[in-house]
Amino acid sequence: MALVNQVAVSILPSKADRLSAWFGKAFAWLILMMVFGVGYEVFVRYVLRAPTSWAFDVTFIMYGTLFMMGGAYTLSRAPCP
Repeated sequence: MALVNQVAVSILPSKADRLSAWFGKAFAWLILMMVFGVGYEVFVRYVLRAPTSWAFDVTFIMYGTLFMMGGAYTLSRAPCP
């Protein structure tokens, strides 16, 4: 039983770190979606004179999500001392 616990203790943190790294890299692509969303909003607001009601809110929510997931990714790469 003790050997099983030792294996679980040694495997679980590495799997959690890999999962966190995968999510961090996946959410990094969210930056491109934010750039296109803001670019679209700027285009329709100033060129077409037809601003959208949703673009700012979506970008704001995406940035908050990116911030939280970026924190988890950063801690998986360089843990606090």
